[in-house]
Amino acid sequence: MTEKTPVGVQKSARQRNLLAVQRTHLAGERTFLAYLRTALAFAGVGLTLLKFFADEVFFVVLGWVFIPVGLLLAVVGFQRNRKAHEISKALCEQDPVESRELLGFTDDTEDE
Repeated sequence: MTEKTPVGVQKSARQRNLLAVQRTHLAGERTFLAYLRTALAFAGVGLTLLKFFADEVFFVVLGWVFIPVGLLLAVVGFQRNRKAHEISKALCEQDPVESRELLGFTDDTEDE
């Protein structure tokens, strides 16, 4: 026998869900900024090696390796951020009470 969930519980569940999605979104932004910071550091080191060690072949090759690695990190960070944003948007649109039931977190107790 299914019972209706009280309105206060639904509102509380929706609020918890919204706050969890917002925390997840902010964590995703921090991760994206970490990717960009790391990408910028790699590209910066590569350019520095090219600028100051132009006469040494090892450092020139190393500099040319660091620059594409930095660009690749920026692209990967952007793609992961976009995917995480799509997931959080989908979660925000979903009803939290239905989500709990789909995941198996039901509060139904059997009367003995």
